Amino acid sequence: MFRLSCLENIQESQTSHVHLSISSHPLIFNFQIKLHEFPYTCDLRGKSIWGLWDYDVVEVFIQYRHTFDEVSSPYFELQLSPHNQKFSLLIHEPRRVYCSPLDLDWTSKSKLDQQLWNAEFKLTDPRFQEIENLYFSAFAILGQDSRQHYSLTPKDRVIDYHRPQNFLKLSDYLPKS
Repeated sequence: MFRLSCLENIQESQTSHVHLSISSHPLIFNFQIKLHEFPYTCDLRGKSIWGLWDYDVVEVFIQYRHTFDEVSSPYFELQLSPHNQKFSLLIHEPRRVYCSPLDLDWTSKSKLDQQLWNAEFKLTDPRFQEIENLYFSAFAILGQDSRQHYSLTPKDRVIDYHRPQNFLKLSDYLPKS
């Protein structure tokens, strides 16, 4: 299990605790979050999910590469809210060229109990089967008035998740057999 770091300079007692575990066959990302405050959510059923990141959300970014240096290849952005509302994009060029991947095969589960939130991404799409060629990162955005950003890759504490050069080799984060 891996802990995501808060990017803001906030006292530990004022932050949520965000942990991530990963398994393969199928590929599953499981977030366990102990929220500092009651979740900031919105019921968007029947509405556009665009802007889901304006509320409490966990995110996984995942990219297929033939080589380590192939950071410009497209990648997926997957988001999940405490109400199990999900959102996905296929990013071709960060903040400029993207689309909604209509054929992406993934499911989600989200369970909120008081201030404990479990969120699961299950990726069964064939594009995610070659684990050795996948790179990823994971994030959480939490809170209402003072948003807190959490990252598995807090290299320079910059709040910009669309930086594939910071993605991690997925196979290095899977349990060893």
